[in-house]
Amino acid sequence: MSIISDDDFQAVTKVTNIKYIRIVKYNLKILNAWPSTLVGEMDSKYIRIRKTALMFVEAFCLLPQALYIRNSTGVLGFHELGHSYITMFMNIVAVSRLVLTFSVKYYEIVANFVNKIHLFHFKHQSEYAMETHLLVHKLSRFFTLYINLLLYSGVCVFNLTLVYTNYVSGALTNLRETEVPFQHALYMAVPFDYTTEYKGAIFIFWFNVIISYICSSIFCTFDLFLSLLVFHLWGHLRILIHNLENFPRPKQSYKPEGYANEVNYEWYTKEENKEVADRLKDIINHHIFITDYIKQMMNIFGPSLFVIYAFHQVSECLLLLQLAQLEAKAFFMYGPLTLTLVQQLIQLSFIFDMLQSMTSSLVRAVYSLPWECMDNPNRRIVNLLLSQCYRPLTPKALGVLDVGCKTMVAIFKNTLSYFIMLQTVAGMDK
Repeated sequence: MSIISDDDFQAVTKVTNIKYIRIVKYNLKILNAWPSTLVGEMDSKYIRIRKTALMFVEAFCLLPQALYIRNSTGVLGFHELGHSYITMFMNIVAVSRLVLTFSVKYYEIVANFVNKIHLFHFKHQSEYAMETHLLVHKLSRFFTLYINLLLYSGVCVFNLTLVYTNYVSGALTNLRETEVPFQHALYMAVPFDYTTEYKGAIFIFWFNVIISYICSSIFCTFDLFLSLLVFHLWGHLRILIHNLENFPRPKQSYKPEGYANEVNYEWYTKEENKEVADRLKDIINHHIFITDYIKQMMNIFGPSLFVIYAFHQVSECLLLLQLAQLEAKAFFMYGPLTLTLVQQLIQLSFIFDMLQSMTSSLVRAVYSLPWECMDNPNRRIVNLLLSQCYRPLTPKALGVLDVGCKTMVAIFKNTLSYFIMLQTVAGMDK
């Protein structure tokens, strides 16, 4: 079966039966971020305990990491500490996203997506709505599989790279008598030796595997869910624009009495104007439905999006600095992580830009309405709709930071500037 086949939703009767939704549901349940009760499912009675335990594990890592960096400052070089800074910043992002699972409004956003926003609920409105539903379904399914591939391959590559590094360095040759320090994904200040003592090294290795999986799941799953939200909102805007561009014109035209020219004029009849008013109200309600959900989405996810953009600004400077060592070990260790984070930033920015790009199309579609054929009350409704559509659909994190390609380009520019500065600092450190 093709990965973008539409066969899997031909017989489904509810959103949660669609394959890619089941995958997202599974991933969110691992993070205790699925609103089971709000979508008509049974929830575990241990959900609060699991959420608290997961948050404790993630937050617990931050203090030992910070202590390790403090204790190692002036002892280790800038490049060695750079690794710990990167992993600590990733942990901060993970904690900032896990905080969402303690918010009732977060679960309402997810439940509204399943119960109201998903295009499955709109596919029978028209032939074009079904066509859009199919397009978004294929895009969502492909993207879900792609992100899950990144998730599991990223965890494997990140941890197996360390196994290979320790093997090449000779740390695994004789575990009991080795004098070569073990390399780890995460360095923490703990009351036992895990760099030269093999029992401590094995414990920290498996702990790091678990933490890296949790952290990667948080990064990928929340980005995936946000992307699915944007895909479906984009689909709603496509349907709205299509309804505007294909608004029915008057059924009859006439030639006004007393005019010598041969021009025929179109004008809605009294009955048609009533139908036009109903159509315009449906369009306005649909537009409000879309924009209100975008506002709710940004109120919940705005702070975490602000954090993730700040993380990209800092981490990509540090990763570029690590790669600037021009050593095979550095490329092997940080190359995949750098590519993953850069593509994540590009992916998230371009996806959110899909909403912003619809603003001009929406305005043009409103201008295409046959307003000249309407009576004055309907013209006032069109004017109201036009004023609403002129408001840009640009999502803003915390109401100040544009989420899209503009911010992405600024991050890349700043990364190069900060990289030069950090390279100078690293050179002085040597």
